[in-house]
Amino acid sequence: MALPLFAPLAPLLPVFKVLALGSVKFIGVGIGAAFAPVLTANFLVGMSAGTPLKYAQFRHK
Repeated sequence: MALPLFAPLAPLLPVFKVLALGSVKFIGVGIGAAFAPVLTANFLVGMSAGTPLKYAQFRHK
């Protein structure tokens, strides 16, 4: 019987899924920062600077 109550929210389910996955990622990074802050910082910098560094190395050669 709960299905008719959630029927108007059905188009928003993909949005809720994306928000839930994003929250899980932030929680994982937070836990990693609590136990291994240096490795977490290296991971975040590597993930954010990977493409510009590859482009810079390509342009430098």
